[in-house]
Amino acid sequence: MSNIITLPIGPRIDAISERLQDELEAHANECRSHNPKLTDDRIIFEGWAIQKIAGLHFLVLELVQRVGELEARKKR
Repeated sequence: MSNIITLPIGPRIDAISERLQDELEAHANECRSHNPKLTDDRIIFEGWAIQKIAGLHFLVLELVQRVGELEARKKR
């Protein structure tokens, strides 16, 4: 997985998809172990997806800030 960037796009997407599926399964198992009454897979997925989206949102905001800083340096 560490050399994923050197692969063509198709295999990279497949590898990332598999990793995300594994993460979701682990998350679902953890949720169920903490709360055995939590059996609704949709609720588990939605919580996991919100966490992933929040992480992506954070990264985008961080990248926007970094690009802004680089542009400000370039204008000096």
